[in-house]
Amino acid sequence: MRGDAHGGARRDDLVFARVREALASGGCPVCRLVTHAVQRFLDNFLYERVNDPEMRDELRASWGFCPEHAWALPAQRNPVLGVAIVYRDLVGALRDRLDAALRSRPGRRRAAESALHLLLGPVAPCPACLHRQRMEEVYVASLLEHSADPHVRQALAGPAPLCLHHLVLAASLAKSAEQLKRLLEDQRQALARLEADLSELVRKHDYRFRHEGLTLEQGVSWTRALEVLAGRDPNEIRAAPDVRPRPIRSPTRP
Repeated sequence: MRGDAHGGARRDDLVFARVREALASGGCPVCRLVTHAVQRFLDNFLYERVNDPEMRDELRASWGFCPEHAWALPAQRNPVLGVAIVYRDLVGALRDRLDAALRSRPGRRRAAESALHLLLGPVAPCPACLHRQRMEEVYVASLLEHSADPHVRQALAGPAPLCLHHLVLAASLAKSAEQLKRLLEDQRQALARLEADLSELVRKHDYRFRHEGLTLEQGVSWTRALEVLAGRDPNEIRAAPDVRPRPIRSPTRP
């Protein structure tokens, strides 16, 4: 039990170390962290899980990855062979479903639509989306656990406020009213600063005040506002393409 407790503490420390690093980078820290987490997930999938039977079952149930994560695959290292192997299987499965639909020949249009929906509709969400949701909760929980840390409060109240999506998630995961109040106070302070920077950006676009010039914070305030309301661009951070071949592991035989 002692080893398990220590192992859990080490994992918590590692998670919070990543949170602190993301806070220092500016912008919503959870967006930054989960974007990296999804990139690692996709890279690991292409490297060693292409032939994993459990993973293949998940992908058949979801018809592969959602558009966002499917189109993140080409940016991973050596994606061609892994994508070809997995999506060959999915294309074949889709063709089999269409064959079944053609054989069934329902008499009415509505019946045909219903049958196609049952045959072709995904029965599970995108695996990368599920991983993102799990990691969002992990990082938000760590942020809340350390919400009284002065460094965390200073970052959340200034350059690293949570986006709206992760603020709502944090509110749902807060363990106490005090924890939630700290979070909301810091967020409100960050929004007040952002609103002031946006106002200056608008004012200094007037020809009468252009000579004053923009500070760095004012100049990027419009993209910061986009991130606060819509979250970080999920495709902004991608692994650099790597042409080196990487082996695809065969599934472990039972």
